[in-house]
Amino acid sequence: MLAVAIGIRLPYLNWGLPELEEEALPLKKAFDMWGWEAGRLQLDPMTAGWPSLSFYLHLLLQQLIYFGGRLSGAFANRYDFWLLHNDLTPLVLAARGLGVLAAGGTVYVATRLGKRLGEALGGLFAGGLLTVSPLLFQQARLITPDILLTFCVAMAVARLVDLYERGTVRDYVWTGIWIGLGVSIKYSPALLIPALYVVHVLVRRREMPKISRLKLWLGAANRRFMVAMLACLLVFFLTSPFVVLNLEVSRADVGWQFTHMSEGHFGQEGRGWGSLFYVKDVLVPAFGWPGFSLAIAGLVWGACRRRGAWLVPAVCFVCLYLGLALLRTQFDKYMLPVLFPLALGLAAAAQKLSEQINGLTSRRSKGLRLAAIVCGLIILLPPAWATGRLLRRQSQPTTVQQARQYLLEMPGSGELVYALEAYTPSLPIDRRAQLSDRPIFARLTPSQRQRLRTGPTFRAIRIPMYMGMTELSDFYYDLQHYLPADVIVTSSAVRDRYEREPERYQRQVAFYRSLEQYAELVRVFSPGPRTSGPALRIYRFTDAGRQRWLRERPPKLEFVGKMKAPHVQTFLRRIAAAALEKGMTDVAKLYFEALREVETRGGAMPSRTR
Repeated sequence: MLAVAIGIRLPYLNWGLPELEEEALPLKKAFDMWGWEAGRLQLDPMTAGWPSLSFYLHLLLQQLIYFGGRLSGAFANRYDFWLLHNDLTPLVLAARGLGVLAAGGTVYVATRLGKRLGEALGGLFAGGLLTVSPLLFQQARLITPDILLTFCVAMAVARLVDLYERGTVRDYVWTGIWIGLGVSIKYSPALLIPALYVVHVLVRRREMPKISRLKLWLGAANRRFMVAMLACLLVFFLTSPFVVLNLEVSRADVGWQFTHMSEGHFGQEGRGWGSLFYVKDVLVPAFGWPGFSLAIAGLVWGACRRRGAWLVPAVCFVCLYLGLALLRTQFDKYMLPVLFPLALGLAAAAQKLSEQINGLTSRRSKGLRLAAIVCGLIILLPPAWATGRLLRRQSQPTTVQQARQYLLEMPGSGELVYALEAYTPSLPIDRRAQLSDRPIFARLTPSQRQRLRTGPTFRAIRIPMYMGMTELSDFYYDLQHYLPADVIVTSSAVRDRYEREPERYQRQVAFYRSLEQYAELVRVFSPGPRTSGPALRIYRFTDAGRQRWLRERPPKLEFVGKMKAPHVQTFLRRIAAAALEKGMTDVAKLYFEALREVETRGGAMPSRTR
């Protein structure tokens, strides 16, 4: 089962490359932690929105790649490795491979625990369902911490079963360790702490059957429970130390995450009440209706009729599901840790079936066992079919890849200025001018400096987008900013979110209308039967369109709403430089003056219109 789970996730692991459509924060943060500017490793990730363990795991993986490159002669020094930032393909493949291994480990634990609780048939059902689950398949091939914490949750649930059956101090310690590792990857596995307490109470009740229920629940936290909590906290501190040591960053980032979780994620508004959304749109597609129904029925039967160790996955499922469903921010990937205890419900259903079969004569039981296996294959068919479709789509080109190739082949592309929304192609740029006054540039050899510019380079301006506090992007959605731009690319992955709420995002909608009016739509790349990805629109902003805009709307620079100062400074600097190169001196002067004013204020935003 482990081999199958890994094997079906390895083909087309390079999907989408060289474009990286996912956030891939663990990989990027780990790459930054090499301390390129300082010349030494920086173990403080300078963020606490996520704890640090996933960053450290990816940093270790990158160190192994570098060590292998030094042995093979591929890297003369660490700055040869740094040059991989021009094309992250080797690191992306390794990072996705780590996710595949974590998914395989989750399937392995589910198969063993399912066999232990529900005999061989239960192990096959539980492991098989996770093997072909499209949600686990898709997330294992993305660079996120969620697939890593799913493995930690699987190990924690398995240790909770040990704790229930034996109740030794060692079981408590290992349970605390795996919960602590999960929390150190992402905070959500802390939802297993209530499950740990409930299981501990059940163990104490078995040990002291005559104690009153009130004393049992109020006095359940004896030494063994405290040992588990101590192990959990110690592991978290050792693997995410700067969450505690750098309290200034922690306060800011945790506050941001609280706002994000309470206000919702950009583009996910109106997805419905969390619990219903997760059932209908996430868990049912992840297992298929037959698999989901049998898994729920198995958990209920195991917890209510068989009880014993079957109470553990049921309690874990309830704690994880309710805790995650109550968050306003809703992602499919949030249900990944819920899949493991839910899959064990299918093992419980298989055990019930095995008991019915064992009560029959040997001749009839053989036929029924064969029928049970056939039924199991039928149950696995819907999720397996969905996973096959996902694999086939990832073998096809994406709209972002197609648009990138189109932009690279544009006549005179090296002389054009591009303005690009999020979820559009990333174009290679010449970074030597940006890096010339930074310490890292002085450490590069002449050949390494030359390799900073390999092949054609482009002048690109990124249009910022924010997943939370979306009003921060208001300033950037004004066509006036892009007067120096020749090509403007928009993505339906962003545009559709804004146009869904025109009253809330009036500036963004007005920007798209201005594009239709003053620029020329030259190409659209849309998803289809043989192409995946968002719909991309490519506009040419001609001199005629610029002149018409200038006649009808004299330039003025208006700072609106809240903005992130570092992003604004970078944006203003690139607009001013592009305008200066195009001979648009009045526009360049306007943006250079605004940039100077922002910098003299120490990053504070001017509150007036220029």
